Amino acid sequence: MPKYLNIWEIDTSKMPADPKERGPLLNKMLDMTKQMLKEKPGSQWGISLDGNMGFFLSSARGKWQDVAQSTLAFAPYVKSKIFQVMSAEEAEENLKSMAQPK
Repeated sequence: MPKYLNIWEIDTSKMPADPKERGPLLNKMLDMTKQMLKEKPGSQWGISLDGNMGFFLSSARGKWQDVAQSTLAFAPYVKSKIFQVMSAEEAEENLKSMAQPK
């Protein structure tokens, strides 16, 4: 099953300057994140201590489009870089296949 790593960063230029507006927006995004974690068991999420960047690691049970769509839910406040990643076992298989003559 494909795994995707989303390295995300808050676009501070899009965030409200007033903390009274920014707080509820950030709480809404955190609630959305908690819902995604509930819907995707085994997913992991983390945030930096300054609260401006973090990661989301998930297995895509559906299509890659689902991963892209869930990322768009946080636009324009969050910028993301998404990578498909391999487990250690998948990397080992890949290396073995490279060593075999074709």
